[in-house]
Amino acid sequence: MFQTELLSVRRNNNRGTVTPIFIGEDFYEYSKLVRDLFSSMVGKRRRDIHEELRDLELKVQYNKVIKGLGEIMFRQSRFSSSGSLEPAEIRKEIFLMTPHGIQDPGERSRIFDKIAAQHSASPQEVEEAMYSDMEEEEILLEVADIEDEELCRHYNLEQAETLLLKAFQMNVKDVSDWGSLARESKKLGLLFSTRVVSGEIVEMKFDGPLSAVEETRRYSIRFAQLLRFLITLEKWSFDCTVVLEKDRKKDKFSFHLDSYAESYFPQKISGNTMPHDPGLKAAAPIIVGDDAFFPDYFIEKGERKAFIEVTRTMYRDFNEKIKAKLGKMGIDAIFVYLLGTGDKPIKGETCFRDSIDWDAVIQSLFPDRKEESKARSPANVEKVDIEELRSKVNRLWPDLDSMFREIEAAGLDLVDTLKDFGYSTRWEGLSLKIVKNS
Repeated sequence: MFQTELLSVRRNNNRGTVTPIFIGEDFYEYSKLVRDLFSSMVGKRRRDIHEELRDLELKVQYNKVIKGLGEIMFRQSRFSSSGSLEPAEIRKEIFLMTPHGIQDPGERSRIFDKIAAQHSASPQEVEEAMYSDMEEEEILLEVADIEDEELCRHYNLEQAETLLLKAFQMNVKDVSDWGSLARESKKLGLLFSTRVVSGEIVEMKFDGPLSAVEETRRYSIRFAQLLRFLITLEKWSFDCTVVLEKDRKKDKFSFHLDSYAESYFPQKISGNTMPHDPGLKAAAPIIVGDDAFFPDYFIEKGERKAFIEVTRTMYRDFNEKIKAKLGKMGIDAIFVYLLGTGDKPIKGETCFRDSIDWDAVIQSLFPDRKEESKARSPANVEKVDIEELRSKVNRLWPDLDSMFREIEAAGLDLVDTLKDFGYSTRWEGLSLKIVKNS
């Protein structure tokens, strides 16, 4: 998201509404100017690019757009510290040689010459390395591979996100997948309530950054992440109230956005969420009186069907209320608490810190499944050509769904196999995050 000074909005004071100003084809020329500038600056320092951007801003009518597009290019391009010398080590050596500071230019040259000789480098390389780990001294290595249309779409998304920083509530309606929305909200740690009418979910109300008890900046970033999730859904809409300041006067405005605006936003693919155990299946929301229960998975064995919800300690009071209602309805459910920094385990509840041990969760529900798991272990499946599978999986990267299918078809453990093939894996709530090690 942008800094507040880059926010461009259109206010209607009579109606009390506000909308972010989106850009389209008319601004592809601006996008091309920024992309061409970055392409011509490969090998240059970040601060040099900033200077060129400032000059470009002076040449166009809408300088905020140039600055915003530039910010996106900075984030999506690849930078690295210049030189092969370690900046912190160089600074330490200079300090040890001159604890009381350098007295004259001659002494400065002698010190740089001495350190350069020790590192088989030139005095100029030593001088450049002193602060090369500062962000402004980073070198542009690779320019973001993005077209004009997509760059403008990213700009629009960040405009909407920046406006949401000013919100103190959001009411989401017309959602095509309430369960996924609830799951994402819990993962982000957002507070929400559900409105049920005639046995159907019609609205979810979220507390916004300005009404959050915790530190506002952290919470507002999560609010922006919620928008990034919403645009991956087929259908959605929201209304919220934002507070904007002008001439030291604060006013409230209504902000509406819906899925009809998707043509303004990036073509974003939703993240991969998959169970760690093949017996786990995605669960739909369950209406509980005038409220709703949002289990993430269910698992069946014989006549028993158990629902699993991954949750956080901040939702405990609500969970206890829902648990009592579920008990009266005869619904078998378990709440798995994912503990964050500072959270303490809850007595009598299933709790994990940072990531969930799904094997332990399944084992607690169905202790006799341990023997069944052994029957599915690699020692009990047909022999697999590991190198051939490794090659096939590597060729499929980053198509995670296809990679997962290949490994599962071979009868191998997904996480262990990915690690053996050189991929880092970790569970973030319900999502399995994969990174290819370089």
